[in-house]
Amino acid sequence: MKLTIEELQALETEMLKEVAEICENHQIDYFLSYGSLIGAIRHKGPIPWDTDADIAIPFNQLPRFLKMVREELSDEFYVDFHDTNKNYRFFFPRIGVRGYSTKQLHLDVFLLVGAPDCEEKQKRMKDKANYLAYILRYKNLKEGGFAFHKISLKEKFVIYLRAFSLSFVPKKKLIAKFEKLCRQYPYDLSNTIVNIAGGYYMKEFIPKTFFGEAVLKNYAGLQVRVPELYSEYLQHFYGDYMKFPPEEERIIEAYYYISKAKQDTGKSVSKADKS
Repeated sequence: MKLTIEELQALETEMLKEVAEICENHQIDYFLSYGSLIGAIRHKGPIPWDTDADIAIPFNQLPRFLKMVREELSDEFYVDFHDTNKNYRFFFPRIGVRGYSTKQLHLDVFLLVGAPDCEEKQKRMKDKANYLAYILRYKNLKEGGFAFHKISLKEKFVIYLRAFSLSFVPKKKLIAKFEKLCRQYPYDLSNTIVNIAGGYYMKEFIPKTFFGEAVLKNYAGLQVRVPELYSEYLQHFYGDYMKFPPEEERIIEAYYYISKAKQDTGKSVSKADKS
């Protein structure tokens, strides 16, 4: 599938619309996050050069989120996650276009978990989460984000060697360890929370008050939930979030090529496939 940036963003915005409506109807908390939140505040819609959309939900609401979204999402879209896709390489779900990979075109659904207030314990928690994600990446080479077409034969050999050494670790065990980590500090009782799979390392630990009760903001004509203290949230991650990045960082391709999914989307994975 060949898409312009406008077409790609239109699909992701439609995904967001459907997911937000389902969450509202079933009292599931969600918050626009990261670049999508900048888009809502600075652009009233997607950042013109951004290629994905981001929300966050509490981890303890994930089972209900998966159930209701899978039941009520239109046939055009699907939930990509490790319980239906044996090659999935993340610990958080994505919404995608049915029949197509979520590698490029997706709505990320990040997971917020309770966290300790002690910085030393926070570091141990994030290091463990990152290590589990590292192993999962090497257990899914085809979807692992490795740019095999750009690296040397020696680098490819190292990657395959690591993948072989980790092949004896059951994926089911990795997922169980990750979920145990997410339950270590109950979300409702925690003052500090973290996007456990976020890429900002220690910056991911933030006061739960940033999210608060949520407020509504315009996003491409939609009214969507954002953190109550959205300005503090964005300043924490990006500093002056109203300032545009340098022009050379605002890269827009002429077209984005979305590959077909490598397996049926939305179907259950057998027990044999989960190991």
